[in-house]
Amino acid sequence: MNRRAFLRTGAAFGLATAGPGRALASGKCVSVAYGGVCTSSLAFDAVVRDFAFDRQDRWCWSAAVSMIFAFYGYRVGQSAIVSRAYDGNFDLTGDFVQDARQLNRPWVDEHGRVFECAVKPLFEVASNAENGATREMIAGLDRGQPVLLCDAQHAMVLTSLSYVNNPAAPAVTRALVADPWPGADPHIHTLEPRDLTAPPIGRLHLAAVVEVYAANNGNPPQKYGP
Repeated sequence: MNRRAFLRTGAAFGLATAGPGRALASGKCVSVAYGGVCTSSLAFDAVVRDFAFDRQDRWCWSAAVSMIFAFYGYRVGQSAIVSRAYDGNFDLTGDFVQDARQLNRPWVDEHGRVFECAVKPLFEVASNAENGATREMIAGLDRGQPVLLCDAQHAMVLTSLSYVNNPAAPAVTRALVADPWPGADPHIHTLEPRDLTAPPIGRLHLAAVVEVYAANNGNPPQKYGP
């Protein structure tokens, strides 16, 4: 499977408004009357604003992961992600869940700061798989954790969900993503409903909550966020 969507994007950028581990969430909806709309979102504008493009073609998967690391306050270039997690190979296995789990390892950013990444895939492609996954996406956003989204050809970062909190399952009314594709205008934009739905009706192949943990002087990592 050809899973590359090429970018002209820089290898390093930072989050100016938050240091490592300061994940920013807003709009958490604890409870709402039936029919009311909740919004769970992340403060992702600074990451997109600081995103730098270069003259080399890079892969959207590594760009999206690099954006997520920057959200947590770490500068890790796309080439470093590909080298560290995928042995320098841009063409991955086609197993989206396994490829995501390859990110679960220690990392060192460009300033020598050590952290670890824990990726939690929410579903594999299956009919109606998104029903339970939507609740977990919302919970991740409420905890200040970005969600990596991937269809067959492109990766983005989920930054906001608005939804009606129905008893059976949240009914999404609006979703926003940070899109690393250089031609995206704006880089934070809405998705169509099918972009959050598994095939054959939709085109979402992977949704995964990405957590980052701080290294703690050789001790077990310290979890970020609340």
